[in-house]
Amino acid sequence: MSKAIPLVLVGKDAIVIKMPFHMEAKESLKAKVHYSQREWVPAEKVWKLSCTKENFDKVHEVVAEFWPGVKLPVFSKEGDVQATFDTAIDTTSYYTILAVPEKATTGEIKKAHRILVLKLHPDQNSALDAAKHFMLVQKAYKVLSSEPKRKKYDKMRVLTGKLKRNR
Repeated sequence: MSKAIPLVLVGKDAIVIKMPFHMEAKESLKAKVHYSQREWVPAEKVWKLSCTKENFDKVHEVVAEFWPGVKLPVFSKEGDVQATFDTAIDTTSYYTILAVPEKATTGEIKKAHRILVLKLHPDQNSALDAAKHFMLVQKAYKVLSSEPKRKKYDKMRVLTGKLKRNR
């Protein structure tokens, strides 16, 4: 069984965090985010925070503190993984979905895929959009794990202007 990690959903109005039970992490989040900017939703077992860059950064601080070494999967309401709050425009990047650098090796892509599959598989994850997120990870892996498809994908990203200029 894989170790549970937090999941984050970024919307226009709120940042929603689903954390595995961890009392110290919960208290740390409560201490970092002002009570007027957070709400616990018991029915869904999630935190809802005001959608600000500061709150997003605080979520990352808590995750780094209590789940060291974990690359935090962040999803927009459309189901795309976001690398950071600032780079939300790049939500369709397969590299971002798998949380790998653009120069990642096939082995790194395979490892990242395996980790995400274990965390997001609908049989292992009870989140409402688990199947949708799982399919997105599968699609990204299918393209990035095949060298010809990956080259074509990278070329299309350059042509559409979605490739980061500061590699």
